[in-house]
Amino acid sequence: MDATARVSAVYPLANEADAPLPSSGYLVFLFPRSAQTVLSKLTRHVGEGIAVFASHGLASVILVVTGGPDSETDADGAERTRIDDLLDLVDGDLCAAEIWPFEGETVLETQTTVRHWSPASAPATFEDVEASDLPYEVRTEVEQFNLNFQYFWARAYKYCDEYEDLAAWLQETVSDIARTVAAYARADTDPASLDNPQQHYGLVSLLVEINACLTMLNSQAVGVTPPLTQSSFPVGEYSLLGIGSAARAAWRIYRHMSDIFANAQHLDRLHAMRHGAPFDSGVVPYRFNPASWESSPLSIETQPPGADPSPPRRHIVYFSSRWGFHQTIQSVSLSWQCINGNAATDWNLLTLSHEFLHSHLRELLDELLLVQDDAELAALVEAYNSGEPTTWSIAAKQFLLQRLRWIDHGLQLIAARDTAEQNGQSHVEIVRSAPMTAEEAHHLLRDRLRFLEEVIVHVMDYIYFYDADDELFVSSLWHSWALVPNVQPKIDEYVLRTLLALASTWRSHDETQAFDDASARLDSCLASILDAGDHGLVGLARSVLDEGETNVSGSGRTDLRTRFGMAFPLVRWTKQFLISSELHAKLAHDELRVAGERAYPIDPWEFPDSRIESPTGFLLDRFRRMTRAYENDRLESDSLWQLLVLI
Repeated sequence: MDATARVSAVYPLANEADAPLPSSGYLVFLFPRSAQTVLSKLTRHVGEGIAVFASHGLASVILVVTGGPDSETDADGAERTRIDDLLDLVDGDLCAAEIWPFEGETVLETQTTVRHWSPASAPATFEDVEASDLPYEVRTEVEQFNLNFQYFWARAYKYCDEYEDLAAWLQETVSDIARTVAAYARADTDPASLDNPQQHYGLVSLLVEINACLTMLNSQAVGVTPPLTQSSFPVGEYSLLGIGSAARAAWRIYRHMSDIFANAQHLDRLHAMRHGAPFDSGVVPYRFNPASWESSPLSIETQPPGADPSPPRRHIVYFSSRWGFHQTIQSVSLSWQCINGNAATDWNLLTLSHEFLHSHLRELLDELLLVQDDAELAALVEAYNSGEPTTWSIAAKQFLLQRLRWIDHGLQLIAARDTAEQNGQSHVEIVRSAPMTAEEAHHLLRDRLRFLEEVIVHVMDYIYFYDADDELFVSSLWHSWALVPNVQPKIDEYVLRTLLALASTWRSHDETQAFDDASARLDSCLASILDAGDHGLVGLARSVLDEGETNVSGSGRTDLRTRFGMAFPLVRWTKQFLISSELHAKLAHDELRVAGERAYPIDPWEFPDSRIESPTGFLLDRFRRMTRAYENDRLESDSLWQLLVLI
């Protein structure tokens, strides 16, 4: 192949379309508003001298029309061709079409044509963010953002206008940062002279991240637009058509989650609860009675929503071979392998839910535990040490700090027990003084908060997106974790997270019974994975659950039980106060499914007439039918279908 050649794989809609290219004809590249709608309409035309193919690009539908134009004259005397008839069939569903006539193996480049359709509505307009009087390190980032944004929106409104709310969010976010900086600094300000230079550079880092991620999105979502002869994508296997439709599908999945959660107004509900009746926070541990929570009148489930939901807080969503599934303040990335491997258990697109939930939970925890300076840390410690709570908010702060303390306590107890065993001692006890110091609180928030977040996110993920289905949840987690090198050295941590999520369906507060039940269920799920084929990481996970076994870190079931007991009240608290059955139902709602059924009545390369309303419900149904990558000989084509049917 010529080193300058650009290529992209295309996949036939029907087996009979998988034939050699005709000796002459036309390649017609369609840029649909909805790939699902266009492919549904075109399916019946396969085989009439027309072959229909699909791709990952914004030009997601490719027609191969055999022979010459076969022109006719209509009643008004205008010349029409089969291509005109096809374009009329999907006229209201297209953004653009590009037509390449070819003879033999040669495209007649001088005869290629492009046709555009007007956007469905007038595009939103955005002004550049003012940067002229900002300090250099901020001004350069804002100026770069303005150029990146202009490139993005000039193309997105034509070919994928569903990105409009992302565009609005980006513009507002960068404008807010610029205004914040302008309030305390000018063009000649030396950052070192500021009262809080670290906060200043924190804002700069947000701008740097937005620019880096927006550059990535520009390349992936809107980098290849007509004319295709003048565009290219910098990754060889997609260099001709790009991956615009794959990016659109990722955005559709994310946006479904983001919209449903925003409309549920959980942050607003949590804020409204803050002055309400307290619950038993466990701040007096020997009187701790979590069973009393069931009589609490306040929770996100029971708190009424406000009149006007806040607009969704967006992220830039893109594929990354470096980060894989990853989440930051400004972005969410998916594993690059999901582009052509998402129809396998190894690269399940629903893994995106875990990253999204981290951003959702961060907003909730910021309402309770956000500490930006010493004064806020002192206020948090004061709330913990204030004795019996007087409001729901104080109770929540006390409970979460107490859980962080006990999570830390569990790790120290295990370490002390190991040391005692080495020294021939038989009993170990760690005593915590009741008052908390600022130093201890700082340590807990810095070193233990991540584990607390992971526990809550796993519980939410299990309930909201996996319908509390043990087999599907465990299979998804452990197939994806098998691809992450740093899981094995910390495998007990990942086993513990899984156990705590499964324990969220246990109905009593007895941590011993909850541990035994979750362990048995997890072991059964892991055994099923092993029965389907060799999987070394899953075998190691089972060894952690076995009495008397130790894992690669040297810890065993007793240590696992200890840490489980310290964290289990957090699971019960999450289920009681943070989970909403109403939100779960809205995430899964889809008229395309028969009432009461979880399965979608469509198979690969079928395109329904109506749109899939719940991308997450659809992906969960597909995951039920998945096998591992090496067992699916149609992996790449089935993976493309899963993307296109969503947009």
